[in-house]
Amino acid sequence: MLKKITASADGGALPNSMVNRRLILAGMTSLPAMAGATASATAKTITPLERFNAALAEFKAAAEALDPRIYDWTIKSNGDLGCGLLIAAWRQTTVYEGDGWYAVPHSRIEDDRVFVERSPKHDRNGERWFRITSYYGNRPASAVTPESSFIKEYGRKLSL
Repeated sequence: MLKKITASADGGALPNSMVNRRLILAGMTSLPAMAGATASATAKTITPLERFNAALAEFKAAAEALDPRIYDWTIKSNGDLGCGLLIAAWRQTTVYEGDGWYAVPHSRIEDDRVFVERSPKHDRNGERWFRITSYYGNRPASAVTPESSFIKEYGRKLSL
């Protein structure tokens, strides 16, 4: 038999004798409904662009954790063209291992190597610079480049 439940006059807790199994179960079954109503009322509608940006940020973080040589990203949308989305990770292709011959991955000249040497007199703002010498038709042509460009544009050191 269910007893009438009232709060005590002093505003304290109900006596244990007045709490029964039905009351507890009724209260427990209403909790998920109340939580769901509260969550749906406070939930923000996420736009497709916000979802894409969040997924892209997670994708980039995971890729950079797998390959620490990634230094830049290209993300393009081509609208109605065949390739609607392009995501490319650019990565460092070499490290300076001393003066010597280095591979040129995408050479437009007949020789696929260049001679690289440190050029300390060109160092600026704490960045190292290098003299890059290529040979075209047995004539040397050289230029200086900062390390930030060297590590992206040239290949591994060759053992000649």
